[in-house]
Amino acid sequence: MDFGRVPTIILGLVLLTLTFKAGALLQDMNEWNNPQPEILFNSMYKNDAGQLSLNMENKGTPANFTQFEVKYNINGQVYNQSELKEAQPDLAANNTCFTQNGTWGKNTRYSCQTGINFPQAQTNTMIIISFKEGEIKWKKGCKPVTTDAIGC
Repeated sequence: MDFGRVPTIILGLVLLTLTFKAGALLQDMNEWNNPQPEILFNSMYKNDAGQLSLNMENKGTPANFTQFEVKYNINGQVYNQSELKEAQPDLAANNTCFTQNGTWGKNTRYSCQTGINFPQAQTNTMIIISFKEGEIKWKKGCKPVTTDAIGC
């Protein structure tokens, strides 16, 4: 065994370990400097008015409701609320998601009407929620199996 190479190998291993530790620390620091909400979808269902409603929970940091936006992907076509009202007025409904002022706290549940009528059977509908001008997106799909379905 060449003992002259042992310190070089040990130094290499130490540097490799420090590189991994520094990367993990930088990732943690980025999360501290740039805290984000984290949405957990609890349920999607047909409410009494025949609209698609959401129950969600924010598992991340608190965020102002006005920083969120709801979009709809219906059979592959993406719309915001005003585009949906123009393109498919029969699908558009009253949107109550993120329309109020205030803060969505951590571990707080939130329910709202998505702004779209409950999808017809076999219609692929995806609700997309973005935060801070599209920076982060959460998606939840709904494709009812039958015409009398009330949940997704």
